[in-house]
Amino acid sequence: MTKINIDQMAKLIPESESEIQRFANLREQSTTVRVAVFGKYNHGKSTLLNAIIEKEGFFKTGDHRVTVKNQEYLDEARNITWIDTPGLDADINLKDDIEAQSAVITDADIILLVHNVKTGELDRYEAEYFNALFAKKPDFKDRVFLTLTQIDQVDESTLASVVQIIAQQLPSIKTLQISATRYLKGIAENQPVFISRSGLPALVALADQWQTDIGSLRVQELQHLKKVLRETLLHRKNEIGLEIQRDQSTLSAQEVDFQNQIETYISNVQRKL
Repeated sequence: MTKINIDQMAKLIPESESEIQRFANLREQSTTVRVAVFGKYNHGKSTLLNAIIEKEGFFKTGDHRVTVKNQEYLDEARNITWIDTPGLDADINLKDDIEAQSAVITDADIILLVHNVKTGELDRYEAEYFNALFAKKPDFKDRVFLTLTQIDQVDESTLASVVQIIAQQLPSIKTLQISATRYLKGIAENQPVFISRSGLPALVALADQWQTDIGSLRVQELQHLKKVLRETLLHRKNEIGLEIQRDQSTLSAQEVDFQNQIETYISNVQRKL
């Protein structure tokens, strides 16, 4: 397999650097599914992950900004690497957003978009950010899931209303409804009803399905990226061709002008003789 020179391609088409890195990663990745948990600060990303891996405290949580770098956990039992990303819109310098986006755009096979239902529908920042993400992920219906957290903190009518509005904000996206608190309580107290009502079993079932689907999903994504990068390179090639034509025309005009100036100079000298 030919190794892609990422730096060289990125210099040629810098606007496609993230797509180039993702293409290279896809060609080299193992069979381990990589899942990034992504969303605004303090919406329950780390708590959700701790519940999934059943290791309370592995991913740091808190009311203040805690996660500033992407953090990973290899779940060997499920053959999944879970990636906790910094919260969006928490850092005024946007470094956290850039760090989180690197995991989602270049590293992740599956993306869980986390939103706390206690805050209501998606705010403008979330809606615009998520829809911009979908523009880069044309197969998002198979690989991106909206994960509504803390469903135990709102009544059923409120939850239904929030779900309905979000369905209009993000049409066609698959939605999971999760309560990490219920799940952990069910585990701690051996209460199957809490585990069932937590929504985590549905997510676990999806994780099993990802193992089956990951090969075809990656092939699909590779084909899309190959097409996009090829078109971008062709466009850049045409631009360079036009630049060369313009440079050649300029050089030809300069050469003619120079020749005319030489002939004029020679004529003037001859007249003086």
